[in-house]
Amino acid sequence: NNTRTTRTDGTSTSTITALVKDVNDNPAPGQSVAFATTLGAVASPAVTDANGVATATLTSATTAGTATVTATADSASGNTQVTVTVGAPATVTVTTGPT
Repeated sequence: NNTRTTRTDGTSTSTITALVKDVNDNPAPGQSVAFATTLGAVASPAVTDANGVATATLTSATTAGTATVTATADSASGNTQVTVTVGAPATVTVTTGPT
C-alpha cells in the first residue's frame, strides 16, 4: 500500500498494479482481478500475467481528494491510495466592478 499523486484534470492517469499469489505465496497467473475506486474511474477487470500481475489505469477525478483503489481476486483483496490534487491554474479571470 503506497500513495501516489495525480492532478484534478479528469485526464491524468496512474497505473495501478495488483500482485496475486496463491496460498503457497506463488504468483497466480490467469486470475481475473476486479478494480474499483472511490474517486475517478478505473478500467476493470484485468487478468493476471505469468507473474501474477494485473494492471489497470486510474483516470483522475475533477475534484481533489483521496482515491482508494481496491483490487479483488476471488475472495482476496488489497488496496492503495492515490491523492488527487489541484493542479496549476489554467485560467485567471479579472473583472472590474462599478466605480
